[in-house]
Amino acid sequence: MGAAPELSIILYVHDQVHAISELVASLAGDSDLARAEILVADTDALARTSAVASSRIPASRVFHWPQDTMQTAKAKALFLCRADLVAILDSTAVPTSPWIGPMIAAFANSAIAGVAGSVEYGGSDSSGDRAAYLFEYGAFAPPIPSGPTVGDLPGNSVAYRRADLITAAEPQLGAVGFIKPFAQARLRARGGELHLRSELRATLRSRYDLVAFARKRFHFGRCFGGRRLSELSARKRWGLRLLGWSLPVLLWWRVRRRSLQHSRTRELWRGAAASVFVITTAWGLGEWLGACLGPGRSCERVT
Repeated sequence: MGAAPELSIILYVHDQVHAISELVASLAGDSDLARAEILVADTDALARTSAVASSRIPASRVFHWPQDTMQTAKAKALFLCRADLVAILDSTAVPTSPWIGPMIAAFANSAIAGVAGSVEYGGSDSSGDRAAYLFEYGAFAPPIPSGPTVGDLPGNSVAYRRADLITAAEPQLGAVGFIKPFAQARLRARGGELHLRSELRATLRSRYDLVAFARKRFHFGRCFGGRRLSELSARKRWGLRLLGWSLPVLLWWRVRRRSLQHSRTRELWRGAAASVFVITTAWGLGEWLGACLGPGRSCERVT
């Protein structure tokens, strides 16, 4: 099998397959590709990714898991990686080359447990696509400062130390899979640092149907809200249950304030406010329901 790679890249694919060719071409053209291995975690029922990945990067390993959720597919792939560092790329996140070398170099400090870069908007002009970007990745619009962050890291183009991630996320990996917010919180609790790097860039090539995206955010929100209960004190649990009805407005206001503070996202906000509210309502109600009644079967519907 040869020497172990320095970076394992998990390419997660479900139904957003339109940007796969561009993403794979970017990785194939990276001057440091030989330092990495590519694993495709494909939950698309039609398995439309395998041929594209195999033709451009013959050494890539493709796993077709149509019955898996996003969380369980990423967890399975995580255990199949051979490198000490593991990156996760969603199928709509096209990295700007060079990406592999700078990502490996970003872990030179042993205290760093997770690294990500900026996420540029590269979708359509539809209000739904813009709203989805502002809700999910608006905080990472370039330019971003390099260094440690007390906030989150974007889940569509991020890397971790594999052993640390497995140890931190182990309680949930086998049960519900890889849930990024909880895994990152546990990495921090163990003393790991999360860093943003301005030289790492990815472009979001999403195409979302607003209603379908809102439905996904509802299930993600309920899964998050239900699973989050075990991470909270009794006081915070009851606070969330009693005041959770206000989450849609609070989340919308947070996205609005963040978007208007940045020149790039300010332009995207225009005409997208109503669509953002649809998304924050879906997530907020889902999280509130999860806090009150548990996750139900929503974790099984996160794709």
